[in-house]
Amino acid sequence: MNWGNSMYDLILKNCKIVNENKIIESDIAIKNNRIELIQASIDSESKKIVDVDGKYVLPGLIDDQVHFREPGLTHKGDIATESRAGLAGGVTSYFEMPNVNPTTTTNENLSKKFDIASTKSRSNYSFHLGASNTNIEEIKRVDINQAAALKVFMGASTGEMLVDSLDALDDIFNYSPLIVVTHCEDQTTVKNNEKLFLEKYGDDLSAQHHHLIRDVESCYLSSSLAVGLAKKYDSDLHVFHLTTEKEMELFTPGAVNGKKITRQRELIYILLNKPKDYITTTDDPQKRKTVLDIIGKATQERIYPVGRLDRNTTGVLLLTNDGELAQQLTHPGNQIRKVYQVTLDKPLEKADFEQILKGVVLEDGPASVDVLAYTDPRDKRNVGIEIHSGRNRIVRRIFEHAGYDVKNLDRVLFAGLTKKNVDRGKWRYLNEKEVRTLKHFSKGK
Repeated sequence: MNWGNSMYDLILKNCKIVNENKIIESDIAIKNNRIELIQASIDSESKKIVDVDGKYVLPGLIDDQVHFREPGLTHKGDIATESRAGLAGGVTSYFEMPNVNPTTTTNENLSKKFDIASTKSRSNYSFHLGASNTNIEEIKRVDINQAAALKVFMGASTGEMLVDSLDALDDIFNYSPLIVVTHCEDQTTVKNNEKLFLEKYGDDLSAQHHHLIRDVESCYLSSSLAVGLAKKYDSDLHVFHLTTEKEMELFTPGAVNGKKITRQRELIYILLNKPKDYITTTDDPQKRKTVLDIIGKATQERIYPVGRLDRNTTGVLLLTNDGELAQQLTHPGNQIRKVYQVTLDKPLEKADFEQILKGVVLEDGPASVDVLAYTDPRDKRNVGIEIHSGRNRIVRRIFEHAGYDVKNLDRVLFAGLTKKNVDRGKWRYLNEKEVRTLKHFSKGK
């Protein structure tokens, strides 16, 4: 609100403001670090005026589940470094977890974290009080205007914060004045699975077995218990990182507003080294084999291939349920880098090589090539080609235009991802660093 004619600290001109499912073009006036006025044109006095020239202005993101590792685990990160990293990604507010050292399972330790954040945090903050098998009295006394929520680890966590006592859980859902937020895995099932897999694989046990150990049943048993307790006591419940289709049956679809029981979806990123004779789609009316047949039970989330590789093209393929990332990676304007290994039916002549490198005109428009090279000087049927275009069958059509048949086509790189250490027909999950890099590429870098 504009109080009188006092000077603003900052006016942002010509903004595209994104808010509540619409974009408006407007100016923004700021005073004392708060937005005072949003108006089509603001001509008032200001200490500083910046023309953002049509750039987008977005609300700050809120991350309700972060691990900043302070106090006690600051070799991994702390409130200052991690809040700064969040700001770089547009996260202006966060709720931090209690599994630190000492754990935030008392109101005293909760207050100490707020004290630390008051001098170190670079962004808005709050903290979850942590539940244990024995701290119900601390939970009853919590300041509901201070703590964000009550975090209950119904699966094992760092900090020995597992809550596995049914009596304790009963009290928590009955008496908590805060919304209860849960990590749901049935620990007995997980331990039994771990024993079986250790006996079977020994030292060969790897990350690829993780989802099989912490399986559908372990998730469902725990989530259904939490939902049952929330219904019994009319508690507010939010289930973090829901991962299985079976658990979805516990929740009703629709808007979150007004719901007492909600859930958070897990984002999945899978790299597949696609073999021949599989189509890049989620299903096929002709009942042909699809890439989803290969990944099998990798996840219960509905994931989709990013872009397409035709039936006889092999190589790097990304599958994910991150719709925003998929859209960015397939948008023509982002110029995502792709590299293919091509085997032709005959040697590629020098004149054709040079013409392809210059660019050719296909039936749907010009097709440009960034890099073209012979991969084997002794056999000029083998070439490598780098392009940015994502048009259908673009590589095959470029060579067909020049009078060559493509016998084998293998994508060896997509947006920085390679098939290194992934055999043909095999897959693996992307690690956290790879996901960050991928999102960097998605911005056209």
